[in-house]
Amino acid sequence: MVYLSDADEMHRCLWALQGRTMVADSECQGHKYNDGWCVHLASLWWQWVRGGIVVSHLDTGRQYPAPPAWLQLDDDPTRYDQLTPAELDAYLTCELGSVGVRESARLFGRSPGTIGNLLADARTKTEGRP
Repeated sequence: MVYLSDADEMHRCLWALQGRTMVADSECQGHKYNDGWCVHLASLWWQWVRGGIVVSHLDTGRQYPAPPAWLQLDDDPTRYDQLTPAELDAYLTCELGSVGVRESARLFGRSPGTIGNLLADARTKTEGRP
């Protein structure tokens, strides 16, 4: 729920990550008439980039306190549906992000071999395209 300081009511908004992009929706009229953006979603973006909220990834369940390096706002949210959540997590973190396999293994509590295998499977399924 988003409440703006000069508004009379709260608006329900969806603000999450899916695939490599944002999924954002608001029930307000401004969202419908402004090509998908409204003051409520802009407020959520502002809060996120300043560390005020944590955003969840719908596929992997991982939470992000700030926009990740691999985020692309205009990407297709279903582009990576062929990947399992673990493969997607490894692909986003290692292939598209700036984290190596060993560092990713330490962060996620997995072995480097497991992360490497997940990453190799993801690369095969995506045919090497970012």
